[in-house]
Order: sequence, then structure tokens, then C-alpha cells
Amino acid sequence: MANPASFKLDPVNFELALWGPQVNGVRYRKAFIFEIASRLTLENRTRLRRIRHRETGAPLGVTHDGDSVRMEHLLAVHESEFISRHVGPGGARVLQVGAGYGRTCHSTLSHHRAEERWIADPGRALSLSREHLRAVLGHPAFSRVGFVSVDDADDPERAASSYVRTSTRPPRCPRRRCATSHGSRAVAALGPKALPAYRPGPRREGDAA
Repeated sequence: MANPASFKLDPVNFELALWGPQVNGVRYRKAFIFEIASRLTLENRTRLRRIRHRETGAPLGVTHDGDSVRMEHLLAVHESEFISRHVGPGGARVLQVGAGYGRTCHSTLSHHRAEERWIADPGRALSLSREHLRAVLGHPAFSRVGFVSVDDADDPERAASSYVRTSTRPPRCPRRRCATSHGSRAVAALGPKALPAYRPGPRREGDAA
């Protein structure tokens, strides 16, 4: 597993370029982050400051008006602005399919008190997101996060016994108060047997399952 303290600087993050990005690419990224940070509204600046432990994982970033700013957190505050306006996840039970290292989960729980948040991912991804979220979230928030491996998705009995819950409360997800977010790779990993009725995009009331 990647080192949780510095995984955002791992050389693997630079392997998707056709040229060596370590010098000029870093300069461009920092200049870009600084420019986007300068356009934050006061409301989004407040959202940024609510996200604690932004330096965890050693991401590239800058200091703007005294605030530590990273690209992932700029994305997170704009996502939170949208979520607050259109979803309002406070008190919800959320299932996130495909969490990466946990950026969206970290941001959402910094701004909203979700009743429960479940992450479904391949086991290797869960090992990183679990350790990262343990480091950046306080105990009350982390205790509301559960982790489910999709490696056993085709075997319901094994899948039911493989989930890792950070608190002792049993999982619940009433239909009326459950929001779902996902990453396309994680959905593909679940396979057709696990999600026979999956259809991308929002559903309207009355749509067939």
C-alpha cells in the first residue's frame, strides 16, 4: 500500500504525461492553483477552512491569503457548494461507490453531518481510503464511515461478512433518505450480477427499477 503520509507525491502520479512534469509541470500546477484560489468567494473560502488536515498525503499546493490550498480541496469546495444547494446531505445515509483515497468523503463530512457514509471499492483501494480518512477525520466523523469490499460482490454471503464498520451501529439505508454517489471504475468492478438494475444518470420518480 502507498505511504499515507506522502502518497500524493508518489512518482506514479507523474506517469500519465508524455513529458517530464516534475519541474515545469509543478510550476504550472502551483500557478494554476494560486489563480483559482484567488477567485474563491467568501463562502467557499469558509468551506475551504473547514477542511482540516489538508496537508496530509503531501499534496502539491500553495499558500494564498494565509490558507494552505491544494487542487483537490479547490475541487472539493465547489462540489460542496453544489451539493449544499441541490442535495443537502445533512442527516442522510450515503453510499459512495468508488471513493479513491477519500477526498469527497473528507470534504463532505467536513461540511455536513451525514448519519452514515458507506464506501464500496476494491479491497486495495479501501486500504488507502481507510487509512487516509482515519488520519484526516476526527473520531466522531470517522466513526460514521463504513467500508465494503466489492471483491466479493458476486458472493453475497462473503460480501455481507467482509464489510468494515468503524462504529458498532448496524448499517441502515431507508429509501427516502439515502443518497448515492459513485465512480465509474468502481461501478464496473461491481459487475452485472451485483448491480442488475444500474443505470447511469438521475432517475425521476416513477421510473422503473
